[in-house]
Amino acid sequence: MSPEALRLLASVPRSGGTLIGVQVRGGGLNEVFGFEAAVDSRQRIEILLERGDPLLAPFTEARERRLSISRRDQVADTIGTVGYTENAAPLARFEGGTAAITSKAYERGHA
Repeated sequence: MSPEALRLLASVPRSGGTLIGVQVRGGGLNEVFGFEAAVDSRQRIEILLERGDPLLAPFTEARERRLSISRRDQVADTIGTVGYTENAAPLARFEGGTAAITSKAYERGHA
């Protein structure tokens, strides 16, 4: 994306809107989404939902909080994922600890 397009996207949560990104790899948006670096991998097997966020409160059982994205016996066929480092309060993490789903609140918006 062009630098101008990235600036416009970055302004959405700061202006009261909601910005949703998938496989964000930076481009200046890492600060907007609240992470330090994006780390690609084909070794991640599951996503673990964090406790404590009101958005995830309905997921009370352990099996609801663990999402399989691959099988351990088929690592060669594992999908590519992007994990995010240094995220203060992710909604979900990969089993290795990097954030799988980030969340950052702004005065009126959200990313």
